[in-house]
Amino acid sequence: MIKQIYFDAGKVIFTRRTPDGDRIAELLGFPKDSYNKILQNVIDSQSPEENNKFWSIKTIDDEYRYLNEFHEKMCKYLNHEHDNNLITKLSECRIKADFVVNDGVVETIKTLSKKYKLSILSNALPSRRHHELLLDNLISYFDPVIISFEIGMHKPDSKIFEYALSLSEFRPSEIAFVDDNLKNIQTAKKMGFGQCILFSNSIDSDFKSTTDFRKLVDLIE
Repeated sequence: MIKQIYFDAGKVIFTRRTPDGDRIAELLGFPKDSYNKILQNVIDSQSPEENNKFWSIKTIDDEYRYLNEFHEKMCKYLNHEHDNNLITKLSECRIKADFVVNDGVVETIKTLSKKYKLSILSNALPSRRHHELLLDNLISYFDPVIISFEIGMHKPDSKIFEYALSLSEFRPSEIAFVDDNLKNIQTAKKMGFGQCILFSNSIDSDFKSTTDFRKLVDLIE
């Protein structure tokens, strides 16, 4: 019998409504369809030390510092005049990104919380805890909230699943996992999670799947 559910967050609980790049392109005055190429060029120009700074982010302050430095570098790459105010706005396009809670999530979470312990296991930067999960006070329904960058482990590595299991009072067979990524679901199954649900239109004979959050009430057993 399932007693706890670990949820992925992005695409499962909420969805990005406006691409970060669209907002950044608007602030810097270049075409939105140019953003990905500009972004990749700036990433490619980073030193190994700068790349390591990204993967070493553990706090919201770390995230601000890294993104401020990154967007200053982007402005210099574009020869765009900038000041601290503009740099902060650019960084907050990511840190306070435009997410919307998916249909049916709030009422379904309230229903599930009466029967199961609810938790989060998300590949994300610290801003997920400080921004997206505050939408509709969702964070109040989840314990623990595991954010990959905060602990330096990321799905589908089995170590982060081991960590999630270590925080639970229940046996792995009593824990369900919901994620939109098949590799993550497959790892959870190997780790002994009692039920794994793929939140996707993809069909895999090994797993139940849905893209309607409300259907989780009936799928989890």
